[in-house]
Amino acid sequence: MVKEKQCMSGEKRAKQFTPFAALTGLDDRTAAAAFMPEERIVLAPESLAELDRAICGLCKGDYISVRYYSRGRYIEQEGWVQKYDIISRTIILDETRVLLDDIVELTKM
Repeated sequence: MVKEKQCMSGEKRAKQFTPFAALTGLDDRTAAAAFMPEERIVLAPESLAELDRAICGLCKGDYISVRYYSRGRYIEQEGWVQKYDIISRTIILDETRVLLDDIVELTKM
């Protein structure tokens, strides 16, 4: 006896073409590889001196705008200075820790 061939449902047919689980994380890795970090800006001596004066004039509670380098890109942020720590060379700005060496621009508002 010959059996009739049954048609496969569209859902079962689609499952045949799903990607292998062995490639889990491949999308994340290719996205990370595609990320091109920005080049760090090297400030001129005059700009460094101006930035140093602005940093030395900071007090807890000042509202500032800061541009800094973090994880391959520049970030601009405004906020209140929560803490200024000369020993660890950081500013805590609304719960964000910013290293003084990463700052390229700082303005009191």
